[in-house]
Amino acid sequence: EIGQFRYNIYVNEFNFAAHPTADHERGVILDDNDFDENVHHFYTGTRAEMMSVFKFRVFKAGALPADFQAKFSVDRFPDWEDLNVAEVSRMMIRKTLRGQALYASMVYQGFEFLAEKHQTDLVFLYCLPGLVRHYLQQGCRLYGAEVDGVQQMVPLVIVMSDAAHFKKTG
Repeated sequence: EIGQFRYNIYVNEFNFAAHPTADHERGVILDDNDFDENVHHFYTGTRAEMMSVFKFRVFKAGALPADFQAKFSVDRFPDWEDLNVAEVSRMMIRKTLRGQALYASMVYQGFEFLAEKHQTDLVFLYCLPGLVRHYLQQGCRLYGAEVDGVQQMVPLVIVMSDAAHFKKTG
């Protein structure tokens, strides 16, 4: 069902039929890592009527795969080998519900999960250029990392322990 929700957003709403993982026969977008042990999917609504989705990939200290290290230029962070790290991706909200409290609720629940269950230190993500200001207001930070291959995406990081930064950004 999550794959169908993604497909509806990317292909039907954004008209991105050339999405590299779109399966047009099944009407789904799935990632190679969607079923990995360290991947956690979240959604609101019911399985039949999803309102939003996102996923986390979580890694214990010292367990980052080389491709993840390269994709996010993790070596730019001091002592990164000793940090618990996560990636948030595929965050989508049904068009009719955007700009409402649903996003804040999703973020709160998701990051509470990362803090409590995984003691996460850093959370990495990419976002569309038009959403950068929004993410910065939510506590994300810009930093230098390589650009995602699907489209011109902006790399961001969240430092989970920096309460002063979260308070300052609102």
